[in-house]
Amino acid sequence: MAAKNKRLKTLHDFFMPKKTKKNSGDNDPDDPVSLAHCSLTVEEFEKITESNTVHELLDPDDPANLLPVFYVKLDRAFCFSCRMFTNSSGINAGYTDSAYSKVGLNNWKLATTKAHQTSNTHLNSVTSLTNFLHLKPIDTVLDEKRELIHSQKEQQRLKNRQIMQRLIDITLCIGIGGRSFRGKNEKESSYNKGLFKDIVTLLAKYDPLLKSHLELGPKNATYCSNIIQNDLIISISQVLKNQLKHKIENKKISIIADETSDLGHHEQLSIVLRYFDDEKKCPVEQFVGMKRIMSTDSQNIFNAISDVINDFGIKWKSVLSMWFDGAATMSGSVNGVQAKFKKENDKAFFLIYSFIEGCRTRHGILETIANSLNLKLKTLKSVSTTRWACRAEAVSAIKENYTALLVAIKEISDRTNFKSKSSQSSNINLLTAVELVTSLKQSLISLRNTEKEFQDIFKKTVQMCNDNDILIPDLKRRRVSYKIDKSHKTQHIMKNKEEEMKISVFFPMLDRMISDIEIKFNQETINMIKCVARLIKQEVTNDDLINLSNIFGVDFNDLDAEIRLLKSNCSISKDNINTCDDLIKWLADYGTGRDIIFQNIFIILKEFVTISVTSCSCERTFSELNFIKTKLKSTIQQDRLDALLKISIEQGSAYNINIDDVIEHFKILKPINRRMEL
Repeated sequence: MAAKNKRLKTLHDFFMPKKTKKNSGDNDPDDPVSLAHCSLTVEEFEKITESNTVHELLDPDDPANLLPVFYVKLDRAFCFSCRMFTNSSGINAGYTDSAYSKVGLNNWKLATTKAHQTSNTHLNSVTSLTNFLHLKPIDTVLDEKRELIHSQKEQQRLKNRQIMQRLIDITLCIGIGGRSFRGKNEKESSYNKGLFKDIVTLLAKYDPLLKSHLELGPKNATYCSNIIQNDLIISISQVLKNQLKHKIENKKISIIADETSDLGHHEQLSIVLRYFDDEKKCPVEQFVGMKRIMSTDSQNIFNAISDVINDFGIKWKSVLSMWFDGAATMSGSVNGVQAKFKKENDKAFFLIYSFIEGCRTRHGILETIANSLNLKLKTLKSVSTTRWACRAEAVSAIKENYTALLVAIKEISDRTNFKSKSSQSSNINLLTAVELVTSLKQSLISLRNTEKEFQDIFKKTVQMCNDNDILIPDLKRRRVSYKIDKSHKTQHIMKNKEEEMKISVFFPMLDRMISDIEIKFNQETINMIKCVARLIKQEVTNDDLINLSNIFGVDFNDLDAEIRLLKSNCSISKDNINTCDDLIKWLADYGTGRDIIFQNIFIILKEFVTISVTSCSCERTFSELNFIKTKLKSTIQQDRLDALLKISIEQGSAYNINIDDVIEHFKILKPINRRMEL
């Protein structure tokens, strides 16, 4: 027995003692052994089980049943599995067999080995021992469990992003169409919960993923609420804004601005940026925002535009031109918006645009036609929204000027239709605009010099008066004065009404229109336009080189060298290059490197076509504003209105938007953790 004790004494080292001697690292053999924990590793335990020590101590009656016992000291024996794993899992709490696990067995006659082997305590301990031997280490199990949890979370995250993609697509579909998102009653029992929820419900019928999300997901995270709808709209708008910021970075731009009043009685300022798109190789106009201004004075308008410039990181020297209407607030040279912008960038071009009462030419047409019909002309007034007296005056003016208005508007429309449609294109440049105006001017001159044209117009006017029961007054015959008549109204004696209309109405009207066209386009930009026109024709003079280098900030010598090289280039022909767009396409032809060789010419042409010509882009935003902000949505918040306008107006950009970018912006839009892991 002593020999066996000596052989097994080293097993004592595999147990964790409860306490040790002071100032000593050796265990006291008399101290009790810890019953709750085992310090054995799998490798160490395998060494023990492979040794003869353990095999000699197996139960001789049932060697297949693992019941190794060992002597800790003297004559005490323990069940190896119970000693090691009795309390390891907590299953045996309160049911331990202390004779084999705690106290030890020293009375061999009272040993109940068979009963102990079949006890639940022993079986549980044996199970724990078996698991310890055959299962993976706890650190491996924890790592695998951690990886499994991470994998499940990642799968759920990807699933949530797929759900968000569907919700964003629905938002884009409604936003691009300019439709209403919400309904009057959004309860589950309602049959008209609004387009957003109705489309989500419809899509869920055919989409198992969305159906599972709505039916099995948490009810407080369906992501169909009005708050989430606003967040999605704002996120899409911000992504569109970031895309535009990236496109115009370090580029020259033009600003187009115009102001209007919406149905909510708010003053809205529409701002459009024009820039040269390197991918499309042409100028592009893009809506950047609808800003509410509390007052229409020049300072408020300037501040709103200045905020947009700063928000997009645009430098003042990068602003080539600004396009405003003809109101004094905008075009005033002393305290107008134009003057304030001149303080920031004195090299920027300003183009002012200002139907009958807004244009002297059109008003002149109205006056002459009214006089030809012997009608007393009243100034046309806008319909007041507050004063009924003003409304009555406005209706009266239309009533008394009705016939003249019909003829005048039709003539204006017929004669300027092509020029009007062409000038409304966002791709038009100054050179094309001047060519169109020149063509219009030549058309008016031809109209004045052709007798048949006037006869046709007079016949139409007579027919119009007959159709509207308007009595055409007869020509009053008068005596010829013996004195010199200095009045232009009475110095000519007319033979008939047709001649009277021709001399007193038709010719003065055309002369006024032709004169106004010449005055209208005799601005500071004309010199630049002529220089660029001669550049395209390769007929540049030395003065043109000086003007171009000063206006566009390019080196004079480099520009001169490039123009000489362009003239000697055999691959370019004057017959093929007739417009500014033709020359840009030739220079930007992929793979030729011409845009680098003729760098300064390319810069001049790009900046030239970037200068805005028309304000129609702003006018189009007003049409969209009236479509989105209706009487039923007159209380819409400004940020939501601005975002919806961006989606509805910039449909191409919204249609091709990166959904993942929208999701990433949606995650950080608010300083909270979203209930759905994205």
